[in-house]
Amino acid sequence: MLSLVSHELRTPLSLVLNSLRSIREDSLSVSEREEFLDIALRNADVLNLKLNQLLDLSKLASGRLVCRFQEVSLKQFLLRNLEWLENEAKKRKINLQVQGDFEKLPIILGDAPRLDKVIYSLFENAIKFAKENSTLKVELKSKNKNAGPITLSIRNELIAPLSTEVGKLLHIFSQQEPVLERKFEGVGGSLAVAAEVLSQHGGELRISSDEKTFEAEISIPLLVGQEALYKLLESRLFALRTEVGAVSLMVLEIDDKESKPLSESIKSVLFRASDFVYPIEGRARSIIAVVLDDCKKEDAPKIIERLLSKLGSESRKLLSGSHPKIGFSSCPNDTTDPQKLVELAITNLREFE
Repeated sequence: MLSLVSHELRTPLSLVLNSLRSIREDSLSVSEREEFLDIALRNADVLNLKLNQLLDLSKLASGRLVCRFQEVSLKQFLLRNLEWLENEAKKRKINLQVQGDFEKLPIILGDAPRLDKVIYSLFENAIKFAKENSTLKVELKSKNKNAGPITLSIRNELIAPLSTEVGKLLHIFSQQEPVLERKFEGVGGSLAVAAEVLSQHGGELRISSDEKTFEAEISIPLLVGQEALYKLLESRLFALRTEVGAVSLMVLEIDDKESKPLSESIKSVLFRASDFVYPIEGRARSIIAVVLDDCKKEDAPKIIERLLSKLGSESRKLLSGSHPKIGFSSCPNDTTDPQKLVELAITNLREFE
């Protein structure tokens, strides 16, 4: 592993250094300097990518790989990665077949940067080991945009049969090729990271292969309402195992059965990008839950007061009574269980003055 890593980092670093040294030469023209600068920037990006891959592997090996959930546009990064795949397929003379309606992909709950890396890793592996003049198929399967799960499959024709068992490709430091006989770049382990990321999303990575083909299929469930709230809290509380901090949960009782207008108003006045708002459905009372990231229990009342003061008069009318009923709970002070955190906050509903 050390031999592999040193090789993977040394190559782009050498190109960056050599390009920068060349730029300092007085005899170079402006166009030559720009060319060397482009080489340096391109390889600096490569170096940054490989270092991030190594950090992900390190976090996975130590149990510190944590997904942070928010509302994610799948369409945005899937189309961007598809565009990259199309360009690479043209360079390699590979016939790319894409099936599925990518324009109608829903907003989901997930970790956008990590899901983006999962898609990129799968596409990169598929094109890297695809036979020239072969066919690479990408298919999006989603029966109902409101039901899920969303399934994406990638199937390619291999340059040569796998020398490693399919199951072992999901191991952390797996490599298809021996270190001293390698023809392809990469630090390995991308499939292991992808499997862990999808698992934290409640999804799955399935891979299969025969002598000629390799197929990877990912599934991502659509989480909404209370299920989404539990998943969001689970990810926050999981992160607190390795970080110093706290998460507080605020719940508000509302008079209006339609919670969307108030939810949107609260979203617009949240203090942090990582704070979230979700309606809690299926109960006698209409309740909106607000996740306050990095908020200690003793600080929650002040933050709630500031948040309410920023709501407009029309939004305040949607709350129950002249003194809104609000409850809150905190992790790790009260509990480290997501469902208990929600139930405790609802039990604590009181008039907030």
